[in-house]
Amino acid sequence: ISVVHVSTPVPRLRVGERVRLAAEPSNARGHPLTGLPVRWEVSDPGIAAISPDGELTALRSGQVLVAARVSGRVGTARVTVAAAQ
Repeated sequence: ISVVHVSTPVPRLRVGERVRLAAEPSNARGHPLTGLPVRWEVSDPGIAAISPDGELTALRSGQVLVAARVSGRVGTARVTVAAAQ
């Protein structure tokens, strides 16, 4: 694996919203690699929680860095959580 790209359909959520993120590992030639296990993490579990399958739940206002670990490589995405209206 050369790189892990983390994609999110929206970079901003409101408290209570959920979104599914995707981890897209690829080799040195840029070819996608499939079927590899992904371990998800968030920088602040008080702001957002993430399930083992990449579903992010917004808990309170703030910013988190979401990391996807695949075979020793890490990809990240920043997500902002805003107060519910």
